[in-house]
Amino acid sequence: MGVKLITKANLKKAMNVHGLAGNILASLALSILGLNRINKRYARVHSYTGREFTSRLLKEFNIKYDIVQKELDYIPQEGPFIIVSNHPTGAADGILLINLFSAARPDIKFLANFLLSYIPNLKEYFLPVNPFSDRPGLAPSFSGLRLSAETLKNGGCLGLFPAGEVSTTYGSSIIQDKEWRPSVIKLIKNAGVPVLPVYIHGSNSKFFHWLGKIHPMLRTARLPGELSNKYGKTISVRIGKPITVNEISDFKDLKTLGGYLRSRTYALEANIHHAKIHPEEIYSVPIALPKNRKALVKEVNSLSKDKHLFTTGHFSCYLADWKSIPLLMHELGRKREEAFRAVGEGTKTALDTDAYDEYYKHLILWDKQKNKVVGAYRLGYGKEILDKRGVKGLYTRSLFDYEPEFHHVLKQSIELGRSFVSVEYQKEALPLMLLIKGLLYSVLNVPDVKYLIGPVSISAWYPKFYQSLIIEYLRNNHSVEKMEKMMKPRNPFFTDFHRSNPKYLLGAAKADSIEKFDRYMLKLSDGEYRLPTLVKKYLKINARIVNFNVDPDFNYCVDGLVVMDLNKVPKQEILLLTKDEKNVDAILRRFGLTEEGQGTGS
Repeated sequence: MGVKLITKANLKKAMNVHGLAGNILASLALSILGLNRINKRYARVHSYTGREFTSRLLKEFNIKYDIVQKELDYIPQEGPFIIVSNHPTGAADGILLINLFSAARPDIKFLANFLLSYIPNLKEYFLPVNPFSDRPGLAPSFSGLRLSAETLKNGGCLGLFPAGEVSTTYGSSIIQDKEWRPSVIKLIKNAGVPVLPVYIHGSNSKFFHWLGKIHPMLRTARLPGELSNKYGKTISVRIGKPITVNEISDFKDLKTLGGYLRSRTYALEANIHHAKIHPEEIYSVPIALPKNRKALVKEVNSLSKDKHLFTTGHFSCYLADWKSIPLLMHELGRKREEAFRAVGEGTKTALDTDAYDEYYKHLILWDKQKNKVVGAYRLGYGKEILDKRGVKGLYTRSLFDYEPEFHHVLKQSIELGRSFVSVEYQKEALPLMLLIKGLLYSVLNVPDVKYLIGPVSISAWYPKFYQSLIIEYLRNNHSVEKMEKMMKPRNPFFTDFHRSNPKYLLGAAKADSIEKFDRYMLKLSDGEYRLPTLVKKYLKINARIVNFNVDPDFNYCVDGLVVMDLNKVPKQEILLLTKDEKNVDAILRRFGLTEEGQGTGS
């Protein structure tokens, strides 16, 4: 067969067997575990070394990796740093990362188990350590850790698989790394260098995990053979933004630091973009065409003065019922559907209108210069609806089942819904601000209204991990547990953090402000995802988001139920929205505030 990578002697050492029985077991293992096939492929590339060897070996196994090009910029070009990675497959993980990172940092060293260090072609990259060093009498890992510290001290970079062994089930149904080793986390803590989290997407065969249930040694002996079933596969690798020395120094205990580093690594799985569905595949029905523009403008101009709330610049805000705006309702239905489709939501119909529109009022922001709908809300007056139609008359009742004790809140509420800013105005901040101003103006003459309630959506285009992270953050910081218990979602949302622990992710975020959490989302998602704009706006005016429901009629977006106590709207927000208005005193009084003091709105 020629040059061999794995010999009987190697296997006997790995399985800790000796003599004739050891020879028989090793011979069987070479055949049953597919190791002879590995030796054949190795023989074809054995004459190469270093990065060239990894390239040739990957080509021999027809293994490719998928990487986001801009993430390569996160690799420091000089100075010490540590790579931490999950360890899903074994040898393939080390070979992939050597090939990927040695291009930028030829000085990279990996703390590898003794099986990987047996590949002579890669010895320049490995610091040997026995993965079974927890066993009494085996302590090569201490020399490995000492060499690791020296590597960093000399300005080098170090790659770590902190679990110390390959991912498996460990008694559960989830294949994942075990808890990362305290000795490795201590090395990271003491190193005082940045840490680069790396996630490798993959898994070994069911046979591999089954062998581990018989004995861990069999699983280890099978590891080289697992390269064979990676033939022809593309393995996704994601690199996260560096975790700074200051971030690491903030952790006071190794368990929390280890949990955070492990969670940051597994969180990168959410950044693997699977094939996106093209909009035309989701929305087969085209949006309705607009009606006569001149007639629409005439209808807007004919609205009576009592329907006009305010004008700011060339934007006017109106509050009208559907009977007085038939053409405008058609345009609202078009613009709603257009705006919601743009973020992966929408009804998938030509017009987003329904029976609720007929007895709800409509808050409309109109551009007088361009004669266009800028944005809108739908408003339902709780007491009026409950008195005439019962709780089923509320749109949010289609999302949540309300307990009787919540009805007193509903009767003192205006229900908000179908909020949107037209696509062509979404890059401007002013339209949304004026719509929020319109909400505040809509309650000026209804003193019995104490709350604004309604759904705010998190698009299904957010990966479920990021939906889950947002919801966990909102539940921990911007909810009301008492109110949450007063309703049940019709279609509950179940969080999924992959193999990350939200306790570590959110605890380390120190998100004591909306802006900090927003920046943290951007950091985790490589700039792809952040808090939805309307969610941020509601939180800034002290709204609470008390429960969550998945809406199958709106392309499976997640609706959070907003409850805004009008007496808790911050004074500075009201003053910001009402600057240059003549009736500021009256507005402040409506919200329990005075010009001189904060009142109850803090």
